Amino acid sequence: MGEKHLNENFLKFLSEELNVDRHASFLLAISGGVDSMVMMHVFRQLGLHFSVAHMNFSLRGKESDLDQALVEDYCNEYQIKCLTKKVNTKNHAKKGRLSTQMAARELRYAWFEELVSKNGYDYLCTAHHLDDSYETAIYNFIKGTGITGVGGIAPKRDYIIRPMLFLTKTDILELAQINQLKWREDQSNMDDYYSRNYIRHHIIPAFKEVNPSAIHTFKDTSERLRGSKLLLERFISELASKAIEKIENGLLIRKFIFLEFHKAEQSLILSYILDPYGFNYRQISEIISGMGNQSGKQFYSEKYVLLNDRETMILSPLNVEIEEKASISLQKDSKSFEFAGTTFSVSIIHRPEMWRPDYSRKRLQLDLSKLEFPLTIRSWKEGDVFTPMGLKGKKKVSDFMIDRKIPINLKPNIPVLFSNGEIIALVGFEIAERVKITDSTKEIFEIEEIYV
Repeated sequence: MGEKHLNENFLKFLSEELNVDRHASFLLAISGGVDSMVMMHVFRQLGLHFSVAHMNFSLRGKESDLDQALVEDYCNEYQIKCLTKKVNTKNHAKKGRLSTQMAARELRYAWFEELVSKNGYDYLCTAHHLDDSYETAIYNFIKGTGITGVGGIAPKRDYIIRPMLFLTKTDILELAQINQLKWREDQSNMDDYYSRNYIRHHIIPAFKEVNPSAIHTFKDTSERLRGSKLLLERFISELASKAIEKIENGLLIRKFIFLEFHKAEQSLILSYILDPYGFNYRQISEIISGMGNQSGKQFYSEKYVLLNDRETMILSPLNVEIEEKASISLQKDSKSFEFAGTTFSVSIIHRPEMWRPDYSRKRLQLDLSKLEFPLTIRSWKEGDVFTPMGLKGKKKVSDFMIDRKIPINLKPNIPVLFSNGEIIALVGFEIAERVKITDSTKEIFEIEEIYV
């Protein structure tokens, strides 16, 4: 591929595929390998505004230092701003109980994000090419994946772009040789111990025997899959807007959106909703299978829990910390109070002869004669106990909430009501047996949630 033809294709890919203005500011992730050195050369030839970031992972001793020196020498020769950082990847992997590869990835992207934010770059550029995308698609397919994974590497994700993704490895090597570029080889790329290397050295050559132009066929397939993904996301987004409500740190998913779809379609829709929260496809299939008959069952990802309720599914973060709200003193003549952003009205009702108590969730009705004022309202705490209406023995408030399948996201804001140091109600949910209304009750103390 000639220099002029490359430059034209590069700018076309930048503009049409990535929707990126050539006048933007770029941070280039440069390792010293042939792919990134060619990328830096192309950016320089086109006169684009860019700086370079190189992370020395200290994994290969002197070889790692020579990688850094090569990048610095090139940048010094052409007066390119070069940012470098040396890290101890093995220590980071040990502390975080990560593989070396995952530790290196975590370190470099955290640093890149810091540089982009601090220096105001528009985009971070990595030198992934078509062969990398092909290998990734095969690797994902072997592990199990959906449309996104089998489509390979995305050309653009947030501020990260892959402007070399239209080039094959053969194209890149040819460009490096024509322009007499220097680069460094990482010998670990030859080790079949790593899955990607095994795919590169054995599986892809076998595919080429069946179809010599397999990588170009993959390019077309990848573009079609990206189009399918975008179309599917638009459909699910429109569907979700009718039935998904954002709650604090999570989601409320109304089940009716799944009713008109086949089970496989339901799983696909729920995958797109829950993928960002760490749920895998097997979990999603189990959730779909139990959607109609496993009310109260909970499903867990690393950081979230999904509660299967009767008509909804509620996604909440794990380890919700209970923030203790300031205690409130409630007098007999109080008219209203506010707790955790919710307003409640307070009133005294003289009980008519023909009258039945209202035990709805939004209203508490207590026997006034059994209360000692002032009442106190505070957040519930672990260890709190009370005797729910209809029971004789005490029960932990936490156990009561589990039995009632109260969603995790609601638990921190449930107030408890005290009379003379004893819990007499969970406001909005239940009253204690001792203060319930009986035939001898003459006056009723009522607390009702209101909307303002």
